Amino acid sequence: SVIKDGNIYPNNRKIIQYYPYVDSQDGNEGHGTAVASTIAGKRFGLQGMADGVAPDAKIAFFDIGDDSDPNTGQCCNIPSDFNVFLNKSRSAGAKIQNISWGTAAINSYIYLDRMLDSFIYNDQESIIIVAAGNSGPGPNTVVSPALAKNI
Repeated sequence: SVIKDGNIYPNNRKIIQYYPYVDSQDGNEGHGTAVASTIAGKRFGLQGMADGVAPDAKIAFFDIGDDSDPNTGQCCNIPSDFNVFLNKSRSAGAKIQNISWGTAAINSYIYLDRMLDSFIYNDQESIIIVAAGNSGPGPNTVVSPALAKNI
């Protein structure tokens, strides 16, 4: 069972930090869980169908989804300063960070993109991977914060 108090547990098998910024649930859709397992999933013994891309990686999870009603899975309560969550995961030792959400800002470089660019400029040991959007392929389907230049 994962302790969802924001503290770092480096000896955990997989999830070393779960920071409940909004709540401590992942709703019925479980988007954050699905993306994390695609990246860092590892079968336990002989159970399961496949490992993730980096099965030996550990996860520091910063929960911004509003799952107060688990059937709706509202997204997202985005911090006004990205350093809030980027620094939390860096303190857990994360050098690669995944942001698997987007906004409705199509083809617009907005403050969210600027915050990511600023973070990467100041922390060049980090890599940030951002979802480009869920509406493509096609013109005008890449949304912020995937428009940041340094991700």
